[in-house]
Amino acid sequence: MVYFKKHDIIVYSLVLAVLIASFFIWGSALGDTGDFAIISINGHEEMRLPLSVDAEKTVEGFAGLTCTVSIKDGAASVTEADCPDKLCVDHSPISRSGESIVCLPARITVTISSSEGSTIDGVAR
Repeated sequence: MVYFKKHDIIVYSLVLAVLIASFFIWGSALGDTGDFAIISINGHEEMRLPLSVDAEKTVEGFAGLTCTVSIKDGAASVTEADCPDKLCVDHSPISRSGESIVCLPARITVTISSSEGSTIDGVAR
């Protein structure tokens, strides 16, 4: 049997608290806030919407399936879709450069991009 002393539990708790805090701080520091939402259909850019202006656009993708992309409060989200699983609608809003929402059945991708090129690529993030 392993017995922990009172001081051991305090040290382990402090280490765990520091790890959890650093995880949240590191996660919030990653990625710059993007400037545009790029809507692509089947890999081809269809439109570029600024995140600074609230808007709502409906785009038709593969096989006549549609997605409604909404820009609100500096974040992009898919609010409606004709696809059967609706995973794109359930995705949380995105606002950081490099994030994306994909509707696979409609082959529609919403990707956040910054107007200035990022020096960090997707692998380094």
